[in-house]
Amino acid sequence: MSSTPDVIKKFREAIRAFSLLTRGDKVLIALSGGPDSVVLTHLLGLVRRELGLSLSAIHINHALRGEESEREAVWVRGFCQKLGIPLTLKKLFWPAGKRSNLQEKAREKRYRAFLEVAEKEGAHKVATAHHADDQMETVLMRFLQGAGIEGLSGIPVKRTLGQVTLIRPLIFLTKKEILTYARQNKLKYKTDSSNLKDKYWRNSLRLVVIPKLLKVNPTLSNNITRMTLSLRRDSDLLNEVAGETYDRLAQKGDRSVGFVLDPFMTLPPAIQIRLFKKGLEEIGPGIRGLSHHLERMLDLAANKNQKASYALPGGRYFEKEDGFLRIFAATKNGRAAAILMNPDEVESWRETLAVRQDHALMREIRRGLKGLARAKKTTTLNGLF
Repeated sequence: MSSTPDVIKKFREAIRAFSLLTRGDKVLIALSGGPDSVVLTHLLGLVRRELGLSLSAIHINHALRGEESEREAVWVRGFCQKLGIPLTLKKLFWPAGKRSNLQEKAREKRYRAFLEVAEKEGAHKVATAHHADDQMETVLMRFLQGAGIEGLSGIPVKRTLGQVTLIRPLIFLTKKEILTYARQNKLKYKTDSSNLKDKYWRNSLRLVVIPKLLKVNPTLSNNITRMTLSLRRDSDLLNEVAGETYDRLAQKGDRSVGFVLDPFMTLPPAIQIRLFKKGLEEIGPGIRGLSHHLERMLDLAANKNQKASYALPGGRYFEKEDGFLRIFAATKNGRAAAILMNPDEVESWRETLAVRQDHALMREIRRGLKGLARAKKTTTLNGLF
């Protein structure tokens, strides 16, 4: 069983290994009042003076559990007052009627509130209390949904959202370690009753499936965390190469992005699919089940037919015509956004790229991959597992 010193050591090691905090950071803590966020707040308090941190907190009242939600908000206010941490309370409001995809919508509203408050306060970091068991649940859910390398990379240790960096310093701690730390340090917290009901898919996974998997493999959580770090490194490298390639090949218009077919088809499929994804992200919000649509777009691009089209959710379309691939959004009058290139322009662009049978661009991409791989530093993870 992990002791308080062990937990503190892991917490400090995560901060060091992934450069989660720097001296003088203003940190906004996502504080639900549950054991995870309470322990996160306590641990940040331990390094507060050492790193010269300025701490504040935000509590989101989802208004989904009636009086229980209200009591939690009151409790969190008192908790922050005792610690001398400024608190922002935000209450979510929901339209009357059927609430579909409620958990996903709540998450979107929650993160939007985090960023708004962080930017208002000038916070450099937003700290959330995701832990190793959350990582395990997320990866298993995505595995069951047929996710690719990015989905199986799980919850990132940190990521940038606008001017703010989202950090997860507890991601290498298990739920058991967090609860033990709370007990040993006599930390009080609130329990969300909805987490104990198996009506949500994630809860069913947590309450029913994972306990059985842990009986088969007690180290499953650590194994999955190691896997996510490995996949994240590969995914980051591919995304970096894809980003550089996108900047060179993408032709942008009014809510549209296109690629000349010939040079596009010389690229590895792993880069092609990322170019499509980046193009879709530039012209509209995210799409649920995106991997299925991306695979379909790849199939159409590689197909021998000179013309093809495909309708995507959210009023977006994919089109193959005259040696050109185009992703675009429909305008308000129902017509497609302006075509980026006519056939003569496509031919001129093809000649400019000078992509011939020797596949020069392909060789350059491979050189770039090797160079980036050499440049990447290996993160030492001593003490995290």
